[in-house]
Amino acid sequence: MNRLNKEIEIEVQATGVQRVYPIGITPIEIYESEGLELPNSPMGLPMLALVDNKPTPLSHPLHRPSIVDYVGYETPYGRRTYTSTVSLILYKAAELLGHSRVVIEHALSNGYYGVIGSRETPPTFEELEAITRQMKEIIAQDLPINTIYLRSEEAIDYFKKKGRPTTAQLIESHCAHFARLVELDGYIDYIFEPVLPSTGMVWGFGLDKYRDGFILRMPNHLAPEKLYDRVRQPKQFGVFKDHLSLLKLIGVEDVAPLNHLIRSGKASQVISLSEALQEKEIASIAAEIAERYEHGVRVVLLSGPSSSGKTTTSKRLSTQLIAHLTWPYAISLDDYYINRVDTPLDENGKYDYESLYAIDLPKLREDVARLMAGEEVHIPTYNFTKGEREYLPGKKMKLENHGVLIMEGIHALNPELLKGIPEESIYRIYVSALSPLSIDDHNWISTSDNRLIRRMVRDMKFRGTSAEETILRWPEVRRGEERWIFPYQENADVMFNSGFLYEIPALKEQAVSALHQVCECSPAYPTASRLLEF
Repeated sequence: MNRLNKEIEIEVQATGVQRVYPIGITPIEIYESEGLELPNSPMGLPMLALVDNKPTPLSHPLHRPSIVDYVGYETPYGRRTYTSTVSLILYKAAELLGHSRVVIEHALSNGYYGVIGSRETPPTFEELEAITRQMKEIIAQDLPINTIYLRSEEAIDYFKKKGRPTTAQLIESHCAHFARLVELDGYIDYIFEPVLPSTGMVWGFGLDKYRDGFILRMPNHLAPEKLYDRVRQPKQFGVFKDHLSLLKLIGVEDVAPLNHLIRSGKASQVISLSEALQEKEIASIAAEIAERYEHGVRVVLLSGPSSSGKTTTSKRLSTQLIAHLTWPYAISLDDYYINRVDTPLDENGKYDYESLYAIDLPKLREDVARLMAGEEVHIPTYNFTKGEREYLPGKKMKLENHGVLIMEGIHALNPELLKGIPEESIYRIYVSALSPLSIDDHNWISTSDNRLIRRMVRDMKFRGTSAEETILRWPEVRRGEERWIFPYQENADVMFNSGFLYEIPALKEQAVSALHQVCECSPAYPTASRLLEF
């Protein structure tokens, strides 16, 4: 740095060019001065900068020599930034029209579900159309979005007067002199994720009425001129609503009240309540399966995305089934993999182990049919070292003692899995670690992040896998889920939320330790630094 001229040297990673810029220059100013254009992002616009590989808002002033790169809407980082910006515009527009409270609660139906005011008075179509028009006007004005710093006492007082006490508590718990907030044409808010530097960078959104609230929709990253298609998820909505009602009842809808309970020595009560409620729900599912046994149910299929708790839920369900005088017999879908050399290939020519057709479907269906007919079946074991299916001596199974099969795996809800087996003999369960808990009214917690943290800690403790390896593999895992799991989740007879209210605080120490081990130069570092901030 030239301290006399107050200049810093910046390298733009995309071009490899190093230039001297005035201290305090922002990534968006560098982007524009270099005449850059991201080829895969709408209108060539960046959504976010990576400054020394750390996700950084485009309007953030730079004060030291740095390497700067840019990401577009095609990346998860870019879509998070775009979504937080559209949400901010929604809050501003709603306030201009006299709506004092807007809450986005969670992801749903390829969008984000929220409520305006109270659930007792849902927004009308006309009100949502008026908010949409106001949002479009704010976007057309291309208003700047600024980062501002208020003294914490001033920010706390501001949010209390706005009727957002949990946001005030959150700022108070930071114990910092200043609170970092965003400002849009006089409207001030706390937004956790980065936002775009101006409203004119938003090119599309949708605001649809749904039940007692709305769905906020975003552009499809594969075809940004269109919005993501709506997906019917009434069962998942019901699970979220039930758990939100519970959180509201015990007064911990947001992070700040949960922090207060933990600090006041009441963590054990939160743990006991969470576990008791889950056990009650599993017992209820077991009771329903036992009742349906009398009407022909012999197979329980249990599916869910990575780190949703499928195996743990299966074991807990087995215990409850025994308590209901129904004996569980477990079959692993993994044992029905076809030999590795016969595994289908993906678009890159690699073995696609996530594919439904990596399973020997005819053999699986034959064995299930024979077991349901009361026959004894020799169950295979898959040797992952050899990549071959084996039949070990003594591994035979016959349904006895009021027995049911429990089959757990990512494809369990796919209707092709047991095609030909009578529908009335199958009971389907979808497991997911949903996160009804929010940071505050305007900042929700990603269920995907929750599962990634779970998987990272699990892999580190039990599989010797680093946080870096887990993070780098996560996009591949997510692609498999989008193709083979999520499209079939509403096929379930019941959805079970395996998420615990206390789990993120419980995992925090181990997760933070693992994330700190990710090197700044690693491609996993942007995600690691974002999760550390969370």
